[in-house]
Amino acid sequence: MVYLRRSGGQNQFSALLAAQSADHEPIRDLLEWLPEHLTDDLSIPVMAARTHLSERQFSRLFKTEVGTTPAEYVEAVRMENACRLLETTSSSMEQIARGSGFGTPETMDRAFRRRLNTTPTDHRYHFGPG
Repeated sequence: MVYLRRSGGQNQFSALLAAQSADHEPIRDLLEWLPEHLTDDLSIPVMAARTHLSERQFSRLFKTEVGTTPAEYVEAVRMENACRLLETTSSSMEQIARGSGFGTPETMDRAFRRRLNTTPTDHRYHFGPG
């Protein structure tokens, strides 16, 4: 299920739905691969090499196909993963931040504030397991 609005009144962006709309196979394959590799180096050079495109070609094609920049997309996928873990597990903030590719709870907190206008702790309080 994908909510149309999340806490903080922001519209929900679903990286998984965006991935389904990609027409070019290299981008579509990357988008399918990415959720299982959130802790990897997901920089433009690495993702461009994975798709066998130049960095410039990759960035342009990605933006055209997905409708957002590669960095915004990676952060959205990491956010979706972190939200799911906050909602379904009792894992620590450190474990969730590392496992979602944010590295530190502080980095994850900044992403939550920027994207959802809330904190991971508040998100867990409102949507987490009873």
